[in-house]
Amino acid sequence: MRLSFENVNAFQVPSTVEEWLKVSQDFEKIWQFPHVLAALDGKHIRIKNPNKSGSMFFNFKHFNSIVLFAAVDAHGKFLFIDVGCNGKASDSSIFQDSELYKALKKGSLKIPSESKLFPGAAKKTPYFFIGDDAFALDAHVMKPFSRCGKLSTQQQVFNYRMCRARIIVGCTFGRYASRFRIFNRLIELNVDNTDLVVLATCALHNYLTKERTTPNTCPDLTSDALPDVFSTLGPQIYKSYKYACRVRDDLSKYFMTDGSVDFQWSKINL
Repeated sequence: MRLSFENVNAFQVPSTVEEWLKVSQDFEKIWQFPHVLAALDGKHIRIKNPNKSGSMFFNFKHFNSIVLFAAVDAHGKFLFIDVGCNGKASDSSIFQDSELYKALKKGSLKIPSESKLFPGAAKKTPYFFIGDDAFALDAHVMKPFSRCGKLSTQQQVFNYRMCRARIIVGCTFGRYASRFRIFNRLIELNVDNTDLVVLATCALHNYLTKERTTPNTCPDLTSDALPDVFSTLGPQIYKSYKYACRVRDDLSKYFMTDGSVDFQWSKINL
């Protein structure tokens, strides 16, 4: 059984432009990374291998598991979870088969349209999710530059800034496992019941996670004022890998200039 929850009371994907802007604003204030909609990652939940399942649940870490895939906000709360994929599945494939991704590609998520990173910027930048190397790069999913070969200073800075923003999803899974110690050992329930346990504990995690208060400086905009990016630019440009690379390059340049922070220079190998 695969459970996907984006609009259950405990897990609510933002449904308006204003709500997405608030999530993005929090990422910029807390983690100094603009235009982020959520951080993506998967956690392997160790299970007893189901009867007659062969190696279906055997993952790259060499144990049997189901995957808890999550989109997390800047405070460490689950906005969206997808539970129950077998351990062999990659985070990227789970995401691309999720209801969240389908809504994103249909243009029904009501995410903000692209905007300038700072006043006077020559180009506009779309809003996006952030993930690790396992994800496919596109205009709405940013990932680090490949570490194969030598990276430029600009690329190193980008990778550090993205790693710093993405750390919230790892911290979220860490707090989640600390709160519910059952996930630190083998779960001997059947797979369907394990899925339900994961769902219930994720809901409890959100209830227990207190959001840091940050001033809401989002402009008074409506969905009509900021139409979905697909309705303004069309879907084809967002299928372009070349366009996604340009977006990532623009972000990396921003982190070297107007978006730079003092502490980034001590974190890279100059």
